[in-house]
Amino acid sequence: MRTESSYGWLVAADPVRRARLAADVERLFEAGGPAPGLPAGPRGFLDFETEMLVGRYVSSPRPLFARLPFDYRLVPSPVRVVGLAMLDRLHGAGTVADYPAWPLEPRLDDFRAGLWAEAAARAGISLTVPSYREGHRGAVVLTHDIDSRADIGGIAGIRGLERGYELPSSVGFVPEISWPDQEVIEGLISDGCEVYCHDIRHDGKLAYKSSSAARSDFDRFLDKHEAARPLLRGFRSGQLLMTSGLLGSLENWFEYDLSLPDTERGGPYGPRAGCGTVYPFLVGGLLEIPLTMPQDFYLINVEHCDSAQMLSVWRDKLESVLSRGGVAVVNTHPVWTNPKRAGVWAAYDGLLSTIVSSDAWVTTPSRLREWLLGRRGGLDGPASQT
Repeated sequence: MRTESSYGWLVAADPVRRARLAADVERLFEAGGPAPGLPAGPRGFLDFETEMLVGRYVSSPRPLFARLPFDYRLVPSPVRVVGLAMLDRLHGAGTVADYPAWPLEPRLDDFRAGLWAEAAARAGISLTVPSYREGHRGAVVLTHDIDSRADIGGIAGIRGLERGYELPSSVGFVPEISWPDQEVIEGLISDGCEVYCHDIRHDGKLAYKSSSAARSDFDRFLDKHEAARPLLRGFRSGQLLMTSGLLGSLENWFEYDLSLPDTERGGPYGPRAGCGTVYPFLVGGLLEIPLTMPQDFYLINVEHCDSAQMLSVWRDKLESVLSRGGVAVVNTHPVWTNPKRAGVWAAYDGLLSTIVSSDAWVTTPSRLREWLLGRRGGLDGPASQT
């Protein structure tokens, strides 16, 4: 499994010069190794980057709830929240490496940028500042996971709020739990939105199934919902669980994945987990778009933030991501972000207001993927200057 970060596509639009710089980056890395503060890894930069972006995450131990002989959601939600808090304290009692830091982990992105800058200086090539469509300094992708059929009714409220700011979003449905009527999907598409596949059963099992069993699950769903097949171009795993087997097979059905957080604290993989980057990257032919904004669930139930603190965390992280020319991916859930939870609703409203004034390109995952792959091919952007 080999990765390719979109960082090079953003700073060196010309593919020929980019390839030259990438080779120089390899040589610089082999001569110096990783920067202090980054975990040790393979000697070659491409292998090191792959290990940092996906290797560490997909090799995380299988969580206890994913080993249960029954669906973990049979355990009441308040009990699961308490369990997360206890696990967080248990993990925190020992010696835990500080990578990736939360809520922002800059070390890998800073290290990569430094290598590219040094390679460019030695080659006499000027790098461009990362920017997106029409010169926006960063991109934003709004997503919503619909984990139960009851949550479908909350889509209208969230979309009404976003529509007031003229913002599109993407909605993920669980095929065997929350798959909606076709008119719901058609309504979202006509509203400029997108839908994606959110796991299969959201029971913590999919990532740990054999390749043949996972293939049967996907094929059975897509055969049953033929009208959905051309619309579902992306995927997000339940609980953000991921293994090398699942990640390596997703491109058989999808064009992008939204499962890997850049940094997550107190989640199913313990106090610290993530890919450590705010830039999308290729895994084979699949574009991984990291979840770079803290989720509402964790801010409420793990960090115990009030509405003002939620908005502050969101705003600070948004600015950090956009200032680097990254992609801010937001994920909220109607069960947590809705008008009945006035504080959370106000925080999300405040985040949307901040986004529209932040010089960001707000788009959907498929449109982002299309634009980024165009940059990879040298399109839609100024070439580097010598």
